[in-house]
Amino acid sequence: MAAKTVEQRLAEVENRCARNEDYIQIMNVINKSTYYAMAGMSQEMHKELFAKTTPIRITLGDQGYWEGMGIGKRYEEFMGLGMSGTVEERKKTMLGFMSIHPAMCHVIEVAKDGKTAKAVILSMGIVAGNMGGKPSSNWEYDKLAFDFIKENGQWKYWHHHCYTLLRWRTDEKWEDQFKPKVLPPEMANRPRMKMDGPTREGDDNPYRPDTMQRMVPPMPEPYETWTDSTYIY
Repeated sequence: MAAKTVEQRLAEVENRCARNEDYIQIMNVINKSTYYAMAGMSQEMHKELFAKTTPIRITLGDQGYWEGMGIGKRYEEFMGLGMSGTVEERKKTMLGFMSIHPAMCHVIEVAKDGKTAKAVILSMGIVAGNMGGKPSSNWEYDKLAFDFIKENGQWKYWHHHCYTLLRWRTDEKWEDQFKPKVLPPEMANRPRMKMDGPTREGDDNPYRPDTMQRMVPPMPEPYETWTDSTYIY
């Protein structure tokens, strides 16, 4: 086997440096969204982190998905972060609100052509706010899977899938979370939040004492370039 030329070695080093830079940028996109959400800065999140030149897809557990241009704003409104208007109006909307969803256990794969990427993470968080005029808070544990696309040299959210693990109020017993619940009016009566379609069967795997956990979503594997068959999230 012939020894590699200096040019070939330099090309390999440049490729590795580029992939490392991609990894850092993708980590920053994920972590920035956590900080933006905590501060209630949904407008800034949409502007900086979501794809603008291609339709995006967001799936929320077993509730269904949205797909199209500008869907990120609908997602944030559903989560209670869709503020608009003046700073003072946003302050009123956010009074008492806090959302902390730290990202951990990242597995990231960047396509060899450097145009798209995939990632899965775990997120163990808490959401607090005022529901019905009273302080309320919930533990929220999820798996999150993403497809990213590079626009103008910057990584953006393209496909976003939240896989529910656990949801329960901080003031309720562990076993109470598995009882049937009715959404409060603040969450249920949102006509603009109608989903575009259902979640695929088997795509969600929330914890219950009578079920087993599966590898949902699967961890991303190395891939050459984007095709419809590589869309798993």
